[in-house]
Amino acid sequence: MVTIKYSDMLHSLEAEGLLDLSVVEELFCVHYTFLPRLQADLDTFAEAWNHHPLSSEGNRSPEQLWQMGLMRTNTGQSE
Repeated sequence: MVTIKYSDMLHSLEAEGLLDLSVVEELFCVHYTFLPRLQADLDTFAEAWNHHPLSSEGNRSPEQLWQMGLMRTNTGQSE
């Protein structure tokens, strides 16, 4: 989902002869340019995923389920 746009872009640059990842300097530039952007997109995706409602769990989000599990563990309650 998130990584496909980066994969497609890098493969396109390679196919057009604009990028050669066997050249250390070009690989460094790709890391320097794309890693912060990729990380930001992954963080955004994770935030959205962790807060989306799950119909099979009473429309609670994964974050809510995690917090409920922590509270049960700390108080010794069972499900």
